[in-house]
Amino acid sequence: MPVNIGRYNFDQMRMDVYRDANIAYEAFMAGSIDVRIESTPTRWKTGYKTDAVKKGFIQLRENVVR
Repeated sequence: MPVNIGRYNFDQMRMDVYRDANIAYEAFMAGSIDVRIESTPTRWKTGYKTDAVKKGFIQLRENVVR
C-alpha cells in the first residue's frame, strides 16, 4: 500500500537474550542494545545519572501499572 512506503522494511532484526541483569545493564550503557526494561528500583534511581541521560541519548520513561 502506498501509505506504508518507507515503513516496515527491515533487512534484519536481532534479539539478544541476557541471563544476567548486570550484563544486560552494561550492554545497554555501552550502546550494544537499544531498549532495556529496568526492574531494579535502586539501579533506576542511581544507575542512570550519566551524561548520556542529560544529553538526551538515553530517555527514561516510567510505566506505572494501576
